[in-house]
Amino acid sequence: MNVLGMHVEDMRLQAVYAYMSFIEQVHAKSYSTIFTSLLDSRDTDYLLDEWVPQHPRLTYKANKILNYYNKLVSIDTKEI
Repeated sequence: MNVLGMHVEDMRLQAVYAYMSFIEQVHAKSYSTIFTSLLDSRDTDYLLDEWVPQHPRLTYKANKILNYYNKLVSIDTKEI
């Protein structure tokens, strides 16, 4: 969301993206807490280090998102 905010001039939209970034961070922390409270570290390590990278649908989605993100990062904000 912060990267999207870099590409808009409207301060209201920047504020919306900043808020969405905050909410994403809250959710990420919540998921992290769920992992650490419900699963032992061996299970969490296996899921995040082995299962996720080998899961075709998840890697496909992650690569698609990463492709768009890298394009946004490489765009010069002055061009917009």
